[in-house]
Amino acid sequence: MLASFSVGVFAQSDSPVPNINSPYSMYGFGALKDKAFAKGKAMGGIGYAMQDAMEINIKNPASYGAVDSLTMIVDAGMSAYSSTFDDGVSTVKANNAAFDYIALQFRLFKGMGMTFAYTPFSSVGYNFYTSQKVAGSNSSTDFGTNTYTYKGNGGLQEAMVGLGYTPFKGFSLGVNASFLHGSINRFTTVSSSDANSYGYSITETFDVKDYRLDFGLQYKLTMKEKHSVTLGLAYSMGHKLNSDAYVTRMKTSSSNVVTYSVDTLSGGMYLPNIYGAGLTYQYDNRLTLSADFTLQKWAEHKFLGSDALLDRREYRFGAEYIHNPNSKNYFSKIKYRIGGYYSDPYVKINGVEGAREFGVSVGLALPILYNKSMVQVSGQYSRLSSSNSSVGLKENMFKLNVGITFNERWFMKQKVR
Repeated sequence: MLASFSVGVFAQSDSPVPNINSPYSMYGFGALKDKAFAKGKAMGGIGYAMQDAMEINIKNPASYGAVDSLTMIVDAGMSAYSSTFDDGVSTVKANNAAFDYIALQFRLFKGMGMTFAYTPFSSVGYNFYTSQKVAGSNSSTDFGTNTYTYKGNGGLQEAMVGLGYTPFKGFSLGVNASFLHGSINRFTTVSSSDANSYGYSITETFDVKDYRLDFGLQYKLTMKEKHSVTLGLAYSMGHKLNSDAYVTRMKTSSSNVVTYSVDTLSGGMYLPNIYGAGLTYQYDNRLTLSADFTLQKWAEHKFLGSDALLDRREYRFGAEYIHNPNSKNYFSKIKYRIGGYYSDPYVKINGVEGAREFGVSVGLALPILYNKSMVQVSGQYSRLSSSNSSVGLKENMFKLNVGITFNERWFMKQKVR
């Protein structure tokens, strides 16, 4: 189907909730989200070995055990981005905005933190068409031009609850339990300029309602002279999803007679086993350096009977610097962040490896007056492209992420004198 990418003309997605605009999202579950919140997004998407008592990190639920005992954290984020698509023939731009996440975190009792979050798992949004002349048995015969239109919308979301526990100093473990749900719709239509030809359309619909479990461990080793190193490990359990998938085919003849059929797609849909590891170095709560590696085992299963998935590897790194977190000077408490990442594709296009992605990010965390709440802003550039000549599309995206983290001392007891 995607051989037409090399000659395609692209238009803006008509998704009812337009939170992505990428032809690459027409495969598998769509474009996968990295689960990073504002801090992680500015640092290349890291999180497996991050512990922060003032921010939420759902990439490793073991981090919840570090939540401050007197605070309630509310975190929300959104993004806006501009994408440019280049197929070697034409260049098209598209703009979109999206709600990214909302989360709540607090301490249940000493060493135990609890988190609620709602965040996307994947997004689908595309709308493009191609045209091709239909030749007969000899060059003098012309059967007109066929126009192929491809549209898609939807995605999957996660409603999550998580627990993190620190049984003794330095060691913590945690679990996230999620309700994964949503629908993906994909439409393909063919029309012809020849009045004697017929047209047809194919509609594919996938509905998912199932659970997801993520587990995490962290060990923080504090050394002399304000140095510390944290190791983080994470695992997401793969399994077959409770899902419905069906295809509707409709054909219109030259005499406007319509025939259609509805078939259930077999083969099932699966979540992969996902393994993650991270390492973070921190000096005096001022300088943080972190790196993550992720292995997603998509190739262990087929997607609706199709051998179209690939194992995916991700490499992420990030850094944060704050001049003096205890200073009374506002500018000394601003956090400066930078990061980068690279990831393999998890789907095949035309039977070959899809688009690889790399990106860089920079950001700031700005305190709200002199309390512990923050406005967090980051900018990100990413590029998707394939080394295979049959996938001629290049996608460049500039993204602005904005997050607001409310961190207030809601549980402090007031003394009356």
